[in-house]
Order: sequence, then C-alpha cells, then structure tokens
Amino acid sequence: CALPIYEAAESESDQKRRVLVFGAGMTSGPCVEHLLKGNNQVTVVDSSQASLDTLQTHYGGPGRGDVKGLRTAVADCSKIDQYLDSLIKGSDCVVSLLPAFMHGTVAECTIKHQVPLVTASYVTPEMAEIGKKATAAGCVIVPEMGLDPGIDIMTTAELLHSIRQQGGEVKSYVSLCGALIAPENSDCPLGYKFSWSPRGVLTAATRPTKFMAGGKWYNVDGRFLYHLIQPVTDFKGMNLNWVPNGDSSKYVESYGLDGVETLIRGTYRYDTFAPCALAFAELGMLNDTKVHDVLKSSSSEPISWRELMAKLVGCPVDKVEEAVMSAVRERVGAVRKEVRQSEAYQALTALRLSKDPNTKPEKPFEFEVLEVESAFRRLGLFSKAPVPKTTNGFVIDSLCSTLVTQLTFHNHERDFNIMQHRVTAFFPKDNRTRVFESTLSIRGEDARKTATAVTVGVPAAASAQLILDGGLRKKKGIVSPTDPAIYRPVLKIIEGRGIKMHEEVYDVPNAH
Repeated sequence: CALPIYEAAESESDQKRRVLVFGAGMTSGPCVEHLLKGNNQVTVVDSSQASLDTLQTHYGGPGRGDVKGLRTAVADCSKIDQYLDSLIKGSDCVVSLLPAFMHGTVAECTIKHQVPLVTASYVTPEMAEIGKKATAAGCVIVPEMGLDPGIDIMTTAELLHSIRQQGGEVKSYVSLCGALIAPENSDCPLGYKFSWSPRGVLTAATRPTKFMAGGKWYNVDGRFLYHLIQPVTDFKGMNLNWVPNGDSSKYVESYGLDGVETLIRGTYRYDTFAPCALAFAELGMLNDTKVHDVLKSSSSEPISWRELMAKLVGCPVDKVEEAVMSAVRERVGAVRKEVRQSEAYQALTALRLSKDPNTKPEKPFEFEVLEVESAFRRLGLFSKAPVPKTTNGFVIDSLCSTLVTQLTFHNHERDFNIMQHRVTAFFPKDNRTRVFESTLSIRGEDARKTATAVTVGVPAAASAQLILDGGLRKKKGIVSPTDPAIYRPVLKIIEGRGIKMHEEVYDVPNAH
C-alpha cells in the first residue's frame, strides 16, 4: 500500500487535528497553506508524485516554521482501498479537490466513518442522493466551496439578505464570473491559459444552459452555447464577452428568487475564446464519446496533428489547412445564423447589462475565422507534431494534453479572476428601483499562488477550519454556502486574504 512520504513525530501530530486533502493539483497549495497555519496535521493524497513533491517543496518538510507538518501520500484517488479508508477514518475532516465525478466515492467513505467532507464542486444528482445518507448518519458535507461555485454563492446570499433587510424586492439577478489570464499576458491562442482543469474548461464550452430573461425561461443546447455570446461594455480596458453558464433555475429556491424577471449565471471570457471553442466543437474535437483507436495509448501507430485534423474533416493531408478553415466557416456560420434568429439570443441581447447605453460593435464573422486560423497555427494543429496518446482515445483528451503544454502560465505571468453580481430591486416604500453591482477582481501573486488557486483553495480550507472549530456542530447532511452559518464566517476569513467584493449602487427608472 502507499505510505506517507514525510512523517511528523507522532507526539506532535497527535496534538493537532488531522485533515486529509484529496488532490494536489493547481488549487491545492493555498488550501494546504491555510490549513497548516491553523495548526492542523495535513495529509495530501494524489496519484502524482511530482505534484506532491511540489507541495512539499513549498509548504512542508523540516524548517518550514509555521507551515511544517505536511504529510503526502501517493495513491489512486479514484477508488477507496484499505489504505485510503484508514486515512479517512483517522481524519477529523476531509477536503476533496478532485474532479466532481470523483467526490461520490470519497463521500460514501466519509459518511461510513462519520467524518465531515468539504468539496469545491457543484452538487451533482449523485451527491444529492449521497447527501441524504449523510443526513441520516448525522454527518456533514459542505459542497460548492470554491470561487464558482462558492464565493459567488456566499456573496450573493449576503447581498440579497442586505437588500431584503432594506425593504427591497428583487426583480433581476445576473452573476458573471471568469477565471482569466491577466490582460497584459493575454496575447496567446484562445486568449486563455489554464489555472484549473483543461478538460473542465472545454466540456463547459458545450454544456447546456437554462436561464430566465424577460420573465421567460430558455433552454439552450450545449452546441449553441457560445453562439449566445454577449459583449461586456462596463470594463472599458478589456475585450470581454459573457455567456450563460449552466442551469440557473436551481437558484430560484436557494436564493428565494420567485417572481424575478431575469435570472442568469454566466461566464466571462476574452473575445477570442468563443470563436475557437465553437470551431473545436463543430470539428468534433470536444467529443468524448467517439473513440479513435489510433489515439489510444495502446496504439503504436503514430499520427500527427496535421493528419488527425485531415481525418476529422475528411480531406487529403496536403489540403488540411484550407479544408479545416472551410469547414469552420461553413459549420459555425450555419449554426450562428440559426441561433441569432432564435428568441433566446434576442432575449439576451435585449437585456443590455451595462450602465453604458451604447453597445460594442460585433466583430465581422470572417475576422473571427481568421482568429481561429491563427490560433490553430500557433497551437500546432496544422503541424507534423505528434498527437498525444490517451487512455480512451478521445480527441478532447489529446487536445487537452496539447493545450496544457502550451497554455500554462510562465513564471512572470499572472492570472486574473473577475466576478460581478448585478441585482435590480424595487423599493416600494420609496417607489424607486435601484441596481446593486457587487464586483470582485483579484490577480494571482505568482505561478503557484494563482488567483484561481487562492479563491478556490482558501474558501475550501476556511470551511474545513470552521468545521474543526465546531462552527457546524449542529448541522447534518449537505450544508449549502447560502447558510449564514457558513457564509458569514467564511467571507470574513477570506476578506483577510484580500478576497472582497466592492459595491456600487445607483437608481434607474422604474419599470412600467
């Protein structure tokens, strides 16, 4: 079985509360640092020795002063064997920074051993069912404790509570968030670099969405998502767009938004991202069901990106650039024409979420095609470079491997998180309508302490610390970030790390 790489003296560790962290990826560092500074014994489990070594270098080992006491262990986190079962059993709290689909296995074991669990992911249907077991067992699960979801939910709950305390009736709620690269470092293909799971970013680009605009709900298939892209005009120094994200209807109940006319949660992206995402999708590069045997790790047959792209569009290799761009122009253009005539697109366009009455002119479609061509060239998708092999033989995984090698942060580069809630509320007592804009912007410190790592890792760690300190001892089952018992203390803690919303309020004409 796997063994801890570093051992602290038992007499010392026994005096500390024990936290088990699953995952040593991009967001784990600030989480581990916060937990260690809370005088906890922290063990991090991951399948990657290199990732664990990086954590030890920065946060653990002898001579690290107030951040010593980190243990690490190599193990397969996708299944709970006897060794991981014993680690969970011996812990006072578990934090899972694994992909969402892996939380269920961990959660089942934490419930068995009556150990609280914190995650940074949305509550999936599977986790909702597991949450019922946690309630029956009297065990606590705190999900959605990252940036999005997490800080967005907590700050929304706080803002809506404040508005209602003032006598306001919420009429419209729009929340937009983006984990981006700093503007000065954004000259890269896609206008994007990865500060979290590349596969997560790409699959989100084809996820169905549901939103309310003008008092009506709209369901849009994931294939059409980035055709809904809308310009952002409030931030004059950045070429930003936004697009709806996920199913907003589930927030009607959790936020108490019955009767609102607009309810949207969305994502910010620089304006070069959408054309590339649409091209990837229409070329079949985001497909995770069609297997290409030549891409499997078990295949010894080499294939270049140039050859794979030719295969995807069905053309000779020597004609690949012309054929691919022709396919992009034809396929993306046809779908765009259809979506732009849809009621859903027109409803979004009519919202005009800005203080500025002017709209940003849309780029010509042919210019976007040229942006895609340039990005594909810079990424080597027309080159003779070998396509990375994958376990399942999906193009999306080969694409992820290529993107992560080219679109990772250099030491001098910084990431940038931006989030804004825009709430419109009517105040009957004064007969006036007010808009509340609550905005967060935060830049990473360096390639290790990225803004995304801090805004995901610190809320997760703060929630775990809250549990360890007895703040949720009266709770059981799934405890939402909308619960004041969570959002009040956690927001106070993260404010100390510079994670704070700034609010602007202004009057607008009453609706007729």
